[in-house]
Amino acid sequence: MSLIFSVSGLRGTLGDGLTPPVILDYIIAYHRVFQPRRVLTGRDPRPHGPWIQQLVNAVFNALGTEVMDAGMVPTPTLLFHVRHGSFDGGIVVTASHNPLEWNALKFVGPKGIFLAPDEIQAMKEALEVRTVPWAPYDQTGQTRSYPRAIEQHVEAILNTFQEALAPLKEQQIRVVVDCVNGAMSYALPLLLERVGVQVLRLHCHGNGRFPHPPEPKPEHLTELDDLLRQGTADLGFATDPDGDRLVFGLKGRGVLSEEYTLPVAMYAVLQQERGPVATNFSTSMMNEWVAQKFGVPLIRTPVGEIHVTQALLEQGGIIGGEGNGGVIYPKLNATRDGLLAAALILTVFAGGELEALLDQLPQYTRIKDRIGGVRTFDPDPLTDRFPDAEVHREDGVYLRWPEQWLHVRPSNTEPILRIYAEGRDPDALRTLVGQVKALYA
Repeated sequence: MSLIFSVSGLRGTLGDGLTPPVILDYIIAYHRVFQPRRVLTGRDPRPHGPWIQQLVNAVFNALGTEVMDAGMVPTPTLLFHVRHGSFDGGIVVTASHNPLEWNALKFVGPKGIFLAPDEIQAMKEALEVRTVPWAPYDQTGQTRSYPRAIEQHVEAILNTFQEALAPLKEQQIRVVVDCVNGAMSYALPLLLERVGVQVLRLHCHGNGRFPHPPEPKPEHLTELDDLLRQGTADLGFATDPDGDRLVFGLKGRGVLSEEYTLPVAMYAVLQQERGPVATNFSTSMMNEWVAQKFGVPLIRTPVGEIHVTQALLEQGGIIGGEGNGGVIYPKLNATRDGLLAAALILTVFAGGELEALLDQLPQYTRIKDRIGGVRTFDPDPLTDRFPDAEVHREDGVYLRWPEQWLHVRPSNTEPILRIYAEGRDPDALRTLVGQVKALYA
């Protein structure tokens, strides 16, 4: 059975791991922990999303909770409204970048952020309680629609960066977007049209039929890359199915690695305000270069956006995110937000600095590898193998050298061991990763 419950939500394959009885149990556990009176629900456009969301809504109603149903919306849009609206929590039905046979419940807390590890543990304990507080017949909740969620989210972003985005109206640029037929199919073109650029839509039907592997990486975005290299558009964006991650590319250069999204977004914010920034152990050292350029500290956290979000909120951080194309700007939204990331990249482009910034960012080789079928991980053989490294054990094991690092950890979303490495010397990195695979494969 494929079912994983972590800070990244409850994920499973349909009909095997994720079934109606499982969904019922987890919604009851969430209700037992948070006692919400009013929640917001939404989903991405996977074909099995509607019945899952309807079941989620119905269980909440049967427990006496009022539900506002936002329908198909990007994940960051739903969290934005929980954070700024009168909600006690929310559920997003989305498996993000997982293949189509997967779906998931992402649990949102009352502050508009995903659940922390202690809250996940509380839910696990609540799953063991077998009595259910079903509401009496005259105290059941109702489900109502929640319109204009996307439009309001877009308006908030544009209002925040209105001055920096204003030059785009005069520049007459063309932007091509690949939304993988996901939840951003309407939202991202809307934001771009509102700032005055011409939008070329690529896979923006919002029907949940992924035309290529849904994780936004250059190797999956060949159509977008071709259009940019041919000069068809000045700028390109691509998202994952639920819209919390974004990659970009430029005319003549093609699609860039997902690792470039965060340092460019950091640069955009740090030009206007100073403060700590945060990212996880697996994210590029390019972000350290940006932080040093503006003289601000960079905080490293375990993988999982909740860890980055908590670091930002607890330590007064102004921007952070992850190297998968996720950007968190707590002043507006305390979650990875693809719309926000696009707006920040557009501000750098509008100021005429994007190409120069990309030329200045230090160049590193990165390797992302994996070992399948691994659910547990003992780091001791690895730390014993490299006694000269600085060691961090907060998330698997992170080994750091002056110009190179290695991060090995079990995935939060799949039964695999992830291996990430970055450094200046490609041959040294390949040797390093090979040594890891020899230890654990």
